[in-house]
Amino acid sequence: MTTYPPHEHATTQTTESWVINAQGVRLYSVSRGNGLPLLFCNGLGVAAESFWPAICRPLGAYVRTINWDYQGHGRSESPHPDTAMTLGVCVDDLMRVMDHYSLAQAVLVGHSMGVQIGLECLRRYPDRVQGFIPMLGTFQRPFDTFMRFRYASDIFERVSSWIFEHPEMTAEVWPKLFQTWIADPFARVAGIVNRRYFPASEIEMYLGHLRKMSPLVFFSLARSLQEHSADDLLESIAIPTLIFAGEKDLFTPPEVSQEMHARIPNAELQWVQDGSHAAMVEHPDLFWLRMLHFLQKHFADQVHSPAQVHASQSSASQANASSSSTTQPNAASGKS
Repeated sequence: MTTYPPHEHATTQTTESWVINAQGVRLYSVSRGNGLPLLFCNGLGVAAESFWPAICRPLGAYVRTINWDYQGHGRSESPHPDTAMTLGVCVDDLMRVMDHYSLAQAVLVGHSMGVQIGLECLRRYPDRVQGFIPMLGTFQRPFDTFMRFRYASDIFERVSSWIFEHPEMTAEVWPKLFQTWIADPFARVAGIVNRRYFPASEIEMYLGHLRKMSPLVFFSLARSLQEHSADDLLESIAIPTLIFAGEKDLFTPPEVSQEMHARIPNAELQWVQDGSHAAMVEHPDLFWLRMLHFLQKHFADQVHSPAQVHASQSSASQANASSSSTTQPNAASGKS
């Protein structure tokens, strides 16, 4: 049995940087570790600083993880007024992120909307994707299967149309919809997140981010997702693929992930018992360990071994101890 170092003490190089896209908009990104590059694509309304760190910190000891914010999300700048946010815009920005880090290829990890971004990247830039890890997301028209409610897509179309017709009223009401005292208990009772496992700190971070977001950016992207389909692409995917399905995912019912698994040749499926649409936040150790196993299986020569990580951590600990021992006498002499 392979023994992995305790990730609480992992020491990995972390670098924050700005990526300038084709329109001159600054996109925030953060890189951890080195080796095989994993590029993470967020769900709609999610920032790089939330949902992912509990997975990326331990993984950063074995591979390189890169998180980034879409335009109008997190620390990235807002899109220009004449830019309609679409799936295609996000794919173009993803290529800019890869170019910024001089990556010829990367393993794409997508959550929710990030799954569709990954699939569209596979369609447009197949040579730049060496592996694919879709999490809790669909391959087409998410509101067609949303909560298994047959009228969800019709309601979404009416609501989004009203929002674009009444932007000022929407801007006033939008932040009030995501007050923690309302949204947190509702999300837990409704089963949007797992009431037992989802951390309160994470939901406050997420809701705080949504309160600051432009509803027009949010719904522009949501409309683009609803118009998108990669139904014609699934059988042609030939790269290593690991799919995560949440048993209690209301946004992307697990049968959608099971269909992707059945149609993508040689794809692997990881079932997450009791997992909601945010299962990777609820069970981060399951996700990062399963991902690491998948990466070691398919890209062994680019993934650091447990022995290498052990050695790296031991060296870092010794260096820290040596540094402490050399500074203590100075501190003592300073006191005298």
